[in-house]
Amino acid sequence: MSPNLPQVNKSAVQAGGQLSFFEKYLTVWVALCIVIGIALG
Repeated sequence: MSPNLPQVNKSAVQAGGQLSFFEKYLTVWVALCIVIGIALG
């Protein structure tokens, strides 16, 4: 099972790398959603 663990970690790191753009601007997305929600309300 040891050989499989690094593969799982690699895929987790790759997924984290793909999400880094979203996570980097998470505050911006939340702020935009709040503003849009207020505007629609």
